[in-house]
Amino acid sequence: MRITNSMMTANTKANININKANEDKLNTMAASGQKITRPSDDPVIAIRAMRLNTSLTELDQYHGKNIPDADAWFTDTETALSQTDDILSSMREKLNQASSEENVTSNVKDILEELGQLRDQFYALGNTDTAGRTVFTGFRTGEMLTFTEGDEIKYNIHQEFTKADVQKMTYVKGSVLVDHEGKPTDGTSTIAGYKEESVEAVDSYRIRLPYEDISDYVGKDNKIQVKLPDGTTEEIEVEVVSTTGMKPSEVDDIYAPAASVTKARLIKETGEVIFTKAQYDKLKTADSISMDYSKENWKKGDLRPEHYFMCDTPKVETDPRTYSATYPNGIEYNYNREDAKGNPTTDPAATAKINGFVEQDLTYEIAFNQSIIINTHASDVYTHDVGRDIDELIAITQKVSNSDTKIASVEKLLETATGTDADDLKTTLAALKKESTLLKDQMHKMYTAAITSFKEYSDDVNKQISNVGALTARLEMTKNRVKDQKDNVKKLADENINADISETALDFKSAQLALEAAQMAAGKIANQTLLNYI
Repeated sequence: MRITNSMMTANTKANININKANEDKLNTMAASGQKITRPSDDPVIAIRAMRLNTSLTELDQYHGKNIPDADAWFTDTETALSQTDDILSSMREKLNQASSEENVTSNVKDILEELGQLRDQFYALGNTDTAGRTVFTGFRTGEMLTFTEGDEIKYNIHQEFTKADVQKMTYVKGSVLVDHEGKPTDGTSTIAGYKEESVEAVDSYRIRLPYEDISDYVGKDNKIQVKLPDGTTEEIEVEVVSTTGMKPSEVDDIYAPAASVTKARLIKETGEVIFTKAQYDKLKTADSISMDYSKENWKKGDLRPEHYFMCDTPKVETDPRTYSATYPNGIEYNYNREDAKGNPTTDPAATAKINGFVEQDLTYEIAFNQSIIINTHASDVYTHDVGRDIDELIAITQKVSNSDTKIASVEKLLETATGTDADDLKTTLAALKKESTLLKDQMHKMYTAAITSFKEYSDDVNKQISNVGALTARLEMTKNRVKDQKDNVKKLADENINADISETALDFKSAQLALEAAQMAAGKIANQTLLNYI
């Protein structure tokens, strides 16, 4: 085959171009520090780089954002829980002081005032937030746990009780008022035949609702639904009563109903549902007890019901908080509804099945396919029972104080009374002293029981502190593992895409020498022509 000058020139130019391209490639690698500039340079490196960069981005999210955010949440939660336990410890200390029989009623009232302040602080801790998000309110991190001011918004509350919520308590029956002459009265007329035997301690049966000052009972047909172990359901009709302005004997009839009474009584002021002995016996065997009631007079510090119960706010045209586009007829909270196919739904249609209350768990993803629940439920710590127990201790102490006041007034009248008047005063005084003795005995038992109850509340808080501690330890282990993964992936990503600078520099120098040699050879070839040999 004849090799012409043009062929030699073309081949030389092609080889010089290859050397220049190689030099340019190595120059780019040295300047950029990376093995490739475009995916087509090396598709394998490009694909691995994309995969490793995606993994690295996710690990950066876990290690740099999710885990620190969860850790901050746990820190703020644990701090609030520790302070809550301190408050409960202070409450138990005050209860121990108040339960001492050496304390007079005036001292106990001072202690109760301190308990009231501690109660307010207890619930205020439920409003703890981290970075502007309240930590005990589930998904509603923009809402407070309690009402921060008085409000008239109406809630219909559905609540499930168990037989453990049905209580037998002592009620002192036969209390009276005393007029300026020391005579027993019901507020309008003198009570004849009042004596020591008129006063007695009887059993009373109730379920205590989480709130006092209830507006109404709104259950279907005004009835309580009682599910029995055999699967059947019985109903107890409810009568809503107000004790304001009632005579003492009328109040007695509510707390100690006759056997012939067929309705349970919901006392609006105290939030108690009172039952007969027969109803109590039935309820103590129940699997579940369902009640529906409403409340609309909220005080500052009251726990918001949407964080604890299935409830709804009936639509009020003048209050936009009571309805939305999703719930035009009133807002629903925590209804676990399913449609006809068993899928979760927010549709409040009558055909939707209600499966009960929905617990709201805040979940953070802290590693590949690994998540952690970061929130503690308010219902596990800031229960209504703490405030309700203190309110009842205040109420029984006030009864004892009122009893002592009546005794003092009669004793003062007795100092100057004579004859029949003195005898009548002595009879009344004996009955009042029996009432005082029974009330003080009840008060002492209630304080003793409260000490046990508040120890249990403290135990519940400590369980949550331990749970947060365990989750924090788990989070720390995951953090260390994710950091190791991140370092490993970063190393792999660097090794995959980054060029070895020293090796690249040597290769670049070799490429330069090769190019120079090619150019020198080309110069020699270009200088020689066919005429040199003719």
